[in-house]
Amino acid sequence: MDNPEFHPPSQKTNSSDSSVDEKSQKNDRPAGKSIGLHKRVKIACVLSVMPFVVAIGPVSGYFLGEYLRSKFGFNYHVVVISLLLGTVVSIKETIKIIKLALKFDKEP
Repeated sequence: MDNPEFHPPSQKTNSSDSSVDEKSQKNDRPAGKSIGLHKRVKIACVLSVMPFVVAIGPVSGYFLGEYLRSKFGFNYHVVVISLLLGTVVSIKETIKIIKLALKFDKEP
């Protein structure tokens, strides 16, 4: 115990090096944790748009078909075709959103 360089963990020292070490140990948290949270929030924000895209595609197709039917006197087939086109576009956009979320997940 006469060795001045040996300091048991229970004893506190007055040197500046040990105080820096103690501070770094108190504030030490995994660096990847905050990055993982950021990635999760980013992915959640991107995926939260999906229900709106899925709903707006067919609804806008329906209203576009109704507008064309009432304005130009087309039959009801135009409404069905525009509804199907709106659904197809909605599915394509949903696939793009999922690919974007997977891209964010693979980023380092």
